[in-house]
Amino acid sequence: MNTDTGFKVFRDDESFYIPLPNSQKALLKYRLEKEKLYVLSTYTPPEYRGMGLASKLMDEVVKFALENNLKIVPICSYAQHYMSKHPELSSRVVK
Repeated sequence: MNTDTGFKVFRDDESFYIPLPNSQKALLKYRLEKEKLYVLSTYTPPEYRGMGLASKLMDEVVKFALENNLKIVPICSYAQHYMSKHPELSSRVVK
């Protein structure tokens, strides 16, 4: 699950994000509700796609969820795809 792109992931109250040049961001929007972390959407600017940034964001979501004993609810299609590629996380996923 470790995707090392050299970019650093930050988190605020509603997103995990990677600052990019020209004031752009790779962004994953989430919502916390009780013991669940809802992954609402992911976005990577077109010129940065294919570099593993969305995967790096999801890696951080998983790490945060595990550290805080949260279940992950993958709402967006990328989060669903990522979780399907990591069956070892199935006990953390709520559908």
